[in-house]
Amino acid sequence: MSLFTLLTAESRERLERLAERVVVPARSRIIRRGDAGGDIFRVERGSVEVVDSRSRPEVILDVLGPGAVVGELSFLAGEPRSADVRAFEETIL
Repeated sequence: MSLFTLLTAESRERLERLAERVVVPARSRIIRRGDAGGDIFRVERGSVEVVDSRSRPEVILDVLGPGAVVGELSFLAGEPRSADVRAFEETIL
């Protein structure tokens, strides 16, 4: 379930008006594990990998596509990021 499905239509529209569209090149890091939360990202086009980089080789935990939201747990809980997230391909957030 996406965080956006929990919002009213009015709240979702307001959030989307305030959002900034970002184009992220393939393999670029979007979120770094351990960093402070702040931004949340919704994949508009492309895909992202959620990665556990503590182990070698690193472990890809999930691949998320359009409509997916990342960064929301840290944003809501006010805790550090729990995983790395990077663009799998050129991605629009």
